[in-house]
Amino acid sequence: MPRPLFHLAAPACLMLSVVSPLPAQGPADGLRFFEATGEGIDLVDPNGTIVHHWITNIQRHGGIALDAQGALYHGFGSGFRKRSLGSGLLWSYNAPAQYAVSHDLQPLPNGNVLLMAGELKTSAEVAAAGRDPLTTTPTVEYGVILELQQTGPNSGTVVWEWHVFDHLVQDFDATKANFGVVQDRWERVDANYPSLLFQGNEFNHFNGLDYDPIHDWILISSPVQDEVWIIDHSTTTAEAAGSTGGRWGKGGDLLYRWGNPAVYRAGPASAVQLGFQHDPRFVPPGYPGEGNVLIFSNNPTGTQSEVLEIGLPVDSGGAFIKAGSGPFGPAQPVWSYAAPGFHSPVMSGAQRLPNGNTLICSATQTTVFEITPAGTKVWERVIGGTNPVFQAHFTERTMWANREDMPATGANALFALEAGSAFAGDIYAVLGSASGTSPGFTLQGTPVPLNFDTYTLGMLRVIGAGPLQSWAGVLDSTGGGRASFNLTRVPPGVIGLTVHHAMCTLDATTGALVAASNAVPLAFVP
Repeated sequence: MPRPLFHLAAPACLMLSVVSPLPAQGPADGLRFFEATGEGIDLVDPNGTIVHHWITNIQRHGGIALDAQGALYHGFGSGFRKRSLGSGLLWSYNAPAQYAVSHDLQPLPNGNVLLMAGELKTSAEVAAAGRDPLTTTPTVEYGVILELQQTGPNSGTVVWEWHVFDHLVQDFDATKANFGVVQDRWERVDANYPSLLFQGNEFNHFNGLDYDPIHDWILISSPVQDEVWIIDHSTTTAEAAGSTGGRWGKGGDLLYRWGNPAVYRAGPASAVQLGFQHDPRFVPPGYPGEGNVLIFSNNPTGTQSEVLEIGLPVDSGGAFIKAGSGPFGPAQPVWSYAAPGFHSPVMSGAQRLPNGNTLICSATQTTVFEITPAGTKVWERVIGGTNPVFQAHFTERTMWANREDMPATGANALFALEAGSAFAGDIYAVLGSASGTSPGFTLQGTPVPLNFDTYTLGMLRVIGAGPLQSWAGVLDSTGGGRASFNLTRVPPGVIGLTVHHAMCTLDATTGALVAASNAVPLAFVP
């Protein structure tokens, strides 16, 4: 019997931990998605079967992500696109001309999206910030984080921003306002490190970010410095440009940094622990190692890459701990992975899975694989070809919708069901709830993320006669199915109500419930 794909929701609080992952065997239940640059994005099941393909026509890597509702974001050279599972375009955004979009993006719980970019500063501006003129080019690019809010299908507005150029310190030119002792100002970035700019004019070359909604932290990869940084997202844009304000009281200055203490004079060059890293990610709540950070250290000049897991040094209130003039901890990762022949000099990433395994993307080897905490490979997909696989991600989502609201004038909401090929030929049934998803109910040992109420019961009584069409059927050879919710007019009495639907999967032979999907919301709006 196939294993259930649905897992109980994670707890609401994030407990920072330095505990190594728990033992796990076999690949995690769920789907993986990845993009071979320029070839679109595939959603695959644990058997390696492609259950969906997004055609993106993007020739430059820019990060991929699913938001809480299952919409796909994919970045490119000047912005990003947001698509439904059926590839319908939900949002197309091009960043302002002064920004060069790069490498990664992150949907936020509020519906906005974080975007990485670079901005050019003139040699005069760079000199005014205390950089040695002998190491300065006519223009220098510095990293920027933008938060975008959608204002239309092809537009958005910047509602928050953070610029590394606002947080520089230097000990080269005492006449400049940001002159200081670099070691004492660890919360700022040395304007003269590195002395050699990357690719001719890049100071940072940001290439990865993640978000922690519990602490309102943004995690950034700055590979030219061989460091990961954490900054405060709770600030206003004005506070983000300074050193006060926000939840943690430091404005936009760095809260934490790790990987290369030589950057802020807290250790020798030999103390570096990262090598042009990519795609750092928080371990989510409820997962083994929750609150830790996974980092893919490429080590481009070597012959072997590593995946490192570090525990964050914080006190009981969530504030970072730093001992005197020394570097931030930890001294060593709590877990790591390396193997002979495992090496991607660029791109790549790693993600902790719910069962304690780790999903790894080795970009230039065009391979995505999953390992247990002991380093045993339990799943692998070799994509092949000449295009690198920029990132890979995991999702437990098996039900999608093409919309989140139902207007008073009526509409057709389409549900895409993608249980995976292990469920091919099984029976699906889409159920609903008008009273929410928590605590849900358990049937035959399987948790269903719906509250059983009169809407649920009513659906069972009017099988096929209500607004929910194709609510039951047989999953196809990839474990896929389709359902829809159709209304020509929404009754006034339900405006403001949100209903949720989820897919239940039943064994075709025994009729036993074997899996339940995530819940999908549908709000009735004016």
